[in-house]
Formats: sequence, structure tokens, C-alpha cells
Amino acid sequence: MLGKVYGACRSSRADRWFITTWVPCYRTWANPDVPCLHSDPQFPDCPPGETRRLRGWFSFYEGKDVEAEIRRIEATGWRRDSPYHGAMG
Repeated sequence: MLGKVYGACRSSRADRWFITTWVPCYRTWANPDVPCLHSDPQFPDCPPGETRRLRGWFSFYEGKDVEAEIRRIEATGWRRDSPYHGAMG
């Protein structure tokens, strides 16, 4: 896991990555005993008949410097348009 916002899983050679997050991201975590990755959003309740929209990121990266890739993703500004930007991560 990288930071509190992005979650990432790597291949056995650590050169292929899956990167994900939500806005807002409550927590990221993994379970080494059962291969999995969680990026958990937290948002206000949605009353019946209403709609809530969340924004998420899902990408693949091939390379060794995943932290630089996450900085590149963040620099795109993709989270700024979310109504939850700045909330919980």
C-alpha cells in the first residue's frame, strides 16, 4: 500500500502494477494471507430515490517506480472535480 489514498498490487517481478483509489478514500489495505487489495470509499448516506456519484481511479502501470507513477496520476488533477475532494484523504 502506498500512502493513505492509493492502493497498489504488484506482479511477482515488481514491474507490473494495478493502482486504485476512490474520492474520498477512507482507507486502503491488503491481506497477505488471502491475496486481495481494498480501497474503501466513505461517503454520506444516499436517501431512497436519490443518486450519489463517487469518483475512482483504476489503472495499470508497467515499470519499477510505482511511487513516481502515483505522483504522475495525482498531478493530472483528476480528483479536483469530485464533490468530496479533500475529504478523508
